[in-house]
Amino acid sequence: MMCATSVPPLKAGRFNMSAEITTAELIEYYARRLESIDRDSLGAVHGKEPYFPMLVLFLGEESMKGYESISRNLLLAWPQFREELKFIGVKSPSESPEFVKLEHGQQSPMTTDEVAKVLDELDDARNHFKDYTSDLLYYVLDATSIQTAEDLHAWISTIEAVKDELDIYENDIMQMLFVLFDEGKRRRRQSRRIRNAMSEYCEGGANERYRMFLLSNRLSTSKLLHGWDSHYRICASLMALSNNDDTNIADTLFHDGVATVSYVHDEKPVNDIGQVVVRSLVDYLGGDDEISYVLDFEDMSLAQRLGFNDHGTLSLLDDYVEKQLVPLLPTPEQINLFPRWTSDDFGDISGYAADDLDNLTMGTWSAVLEGLVNGILERVRTDGMRRKQWSDEYKRMLSEEFKVGELVSLALHSDDIRKMFRNASEPTATGNVLEYAKRKMRVLLSSNKEIAELFADAIDDQARYSNEFREVWKELCRSTLELHEVHDTNLVAFYQGKVRNYLDRHGFELKRSFRDVSSLDELRKFLFDAIDDIIQSDPVFTASYEDEQESRLSRDVHAQTAQQYIRQKLTGENLETYLQVNLSLNSTPLKSVLLKEGTKLSENLKHDLSPSTYYYDTGYGNAVEVLNVHDVLSQNILTDEGR
Repeated sequence: MMCATSVPPLKAGRFNMSAEITTAELIEYYARRLESIDRDSLGAVHGKEPYFPMLVLFLGEESMKGYESISRNLLLAWPQFREELKFIGVKSPSESPEFVKLEHGQQSPMTTDEVAKVLDELDDARNHFKDYTSDLLYYVLDATSIQTAEDLHAWISTIEAVKDELDIYENDIMQMLFVLFDEGKRRRRQSRRIRNAMSEYCEGGANERYRMFLLSNRLSTSKLLHGWDSHYRICASLMALSNNDDTNIADTLFHDGVATVSYVHDEKPVNDIGQVVVRSLVDYLGGDDEISYVLDFEDMSLAQRLGFNDHGTLSLLDDYVEKQLVPLLPTPEQINLFPRWTSDDFGDISGYAADDLDNLTMGTWSAVLEGLVNGILERVRTDGMRRKQWSDEYKRMLSEEFKVGELVSLALHSDDIRKMFRNASEPTATGNVLEYAKRKMRVLLSSNKEIAELFADAIDDQARYSNEFREVWKELCRSTLELHEVHDTNLVAFYQGKVRNYLDRHGFELKRSFRDVSSLDELRKFLFDAIDDIIQSDPVFTASYEDEQESRLSRDVHAQTAQQYIRQKLTGENLETYLQVNLSLNSTPLKSVLLKEGTKLSENLKHDLSPSTYYYDTGYGNAVEVLNVHDVLSQNILTDEGR
């Protein structure tokens, strides 16, 4: 699906080209709006909340790359704790660790005293944690750069150095370490070393202080995952599960030893839906039928569209003449008092033709009219507010009459346009003197070089603005090329139809509103508002994960079959273990599901899954996770390092 690069007309103004807007940004907005709406549904704003104060430490530069994803996933469950969750990086393994503050997507160096202050802030009574008897410390270690067992031990020692540096007592904390390690074919030798090093910590072995989770990118099915997105989500989910008022769950997860997980995640395809919505919207607003790029300067209607009347004067200035200048003309009584070259009685001379009156009054009429016009021109020349008002009003008129491409075309014919201001028809001096005066003032005002340049410049400005806007729009359209196509034909057809229904009802009004856009900020707001309207146009956009699936899939299959399809995705062979082991993992101390409670899906799963399954209420209805924890024994991961 390609995006057209033409756009409908926009109102007067200048476009800020120092920034841009992309389809990715619009899709991100769509996803965030659905998250916000979901929070307010089912009468419950939040799910479970963190019970203890917590701090997440990322060990090393590679690990710190997971900050954005882990923090975002935690805030999906706990959005109200945005300021109370703390994230810190540790630059490298060392007996004197260097710290990095991770906050709001930014990184900055931290002193030990500043880290200690953060720990004190965790226990601030103004926070909203329920229990301050323990602080939870979570360590994330991306082991991609680790080559030897000694490298791993160096990081374990650094954890102890961090606690020593900050004067943290073991009795005051509960700890958990996540080790993410790469088992791609080029990393086989290193991964064996990590496995053997980790085996020392199994069954309590060398570690009796915290639980270690070993998460490989080589799954139990031998599939290799590229990137750590799923692993980051698992880390966040284990943090949420363990920071729990259910002491049985917390004790299970913080028990010493090594563990791994089997995991499956599924969610409402918000980004794919957002992509269909955004591309459909942009295609509609930028359709080729909206614009003509070439203007015919032989077209007699062009002058009229530029604001000229049949006499070749600008209607905007004609209005000014009628309202402001005509009242300044001498009245018939005053004209009858003009001096004359003869004392003969000519009766009422105010109805004379201009030439006759000028001859009779010895040029008095011409002098009065010239003085009046010159005074007016001088007033206009010095009245900056009046000139700006005319320019702005003319630009608004242009934006209503011409589309973006047409305005760009005007800029290519600047000389032709300036000639139009010199084409005003001179009034005949044989008509009524006052009517002649009105016509003459219109001609003198419209053809005045300085005033004509004001309006010609307004055309140039609007043309440049339109060209800038067209470039911004082209960039927005080009950004769609960076998106992968949505291959789910059911989803594409379903949501294209939903957007089309909306546009059939509101498209005309939408395009009319588009004309009022005059800056990048206004364009962004306009598109955001349009997305909001589309979301509100059909309940399926805000439906929960399972309701959306049933509504969409029921076009092809029965609703009951759709429910079975959902359950099948969350169980069976889709539940893969994030570690290949030598022998089976016999102990599964925790089976859990993370989802929004009170939904149809949560009730269905409770009928299908083991009664011992623990359900964690995320308060977020657009996703569901199944996460089972497995104890890892040394015999599960020991390898022949030399192979």
